[in-house]
Amino acid sequence: TPYPATTPIIRTRFSAGSAFLGLPRETEAGQAPTGQLNDLRNGRSPDPRGTPMGNRNSLNSTTSLTQIVSDEELQNWRFVRDVRNYAASLGWEAGAALDNLLTQAARRIDMCTDENGIEQELDTTALEAPVENDYDDDEAERVEAAFAERFRLWWRDTFAQPCADTLRPYIRAEVRERWRAVATILRAIAGDEAAAWGRPTLDEPRASTTQRHLAAHGRTPLTGRGNKPRPRR
Repeated sequence: TPYPATTPIIRTRFSAGSAFLGLPRETEAGQAPTGQLNDLRNGRSPDPRGTPMGNRNSLNSTTSLTQIVSDEELQNWRFVRDVRNYAASLGWEAGAALDNLLTQAARRIDMCTDENGIEQELDTTALEAPVENDYDDDEAERVEAAFAERFRLWWRDTFAQPCADTLRPYIRAEVRERWRAVATILRAIAGDEAAAWGRPTLDEPRASTTQRHLAAHGRTPLTGRGNKPRPRR
């Protein structure tokens, strides 16, 4: 069924369908851009091109097949450090980071797969404000504003500055899915550069004998900010 000339968009901040299934994206007026509607009427996917953001050539928009960040990668402190460093290198203002991520996801990601190459939809629920259908406009705006502020603070504290090479960061359980969504979108932005994330480097500081022993037994050495404290026995 053809879309009408002004197709209203559901008022969620971001819809996985709009980014990954080729549906119209929301504009400031709350309606799908006319160009995207014309593409859909003619059986074409909306044009993924757009104005690059930030100061990196890798932000030139191209859509691609993107592998969703796996649990194993989220447990790899080198991968976490590399993602943090890449995000910091983009130079995004914390207040604009969420909109930048969602815009780039919509422009770049055609299809996602898991680590086994099986097609899978990226879950972006953790990047959406928890607005219920029965909220009135004022209540929905308050919820969205509070969520945006929490995300701004999280981005500022996590990605605003590069992570020192001597640190071994980890991801808290309560933000794991948010991390997965963000890191997957950043992987799509980084392109080939992301292939090196999580791999040891030649100039990486060597771990001490104690650190290697603890790592071999699945334990985290108590060195550097951001490591989990050893549980009391």
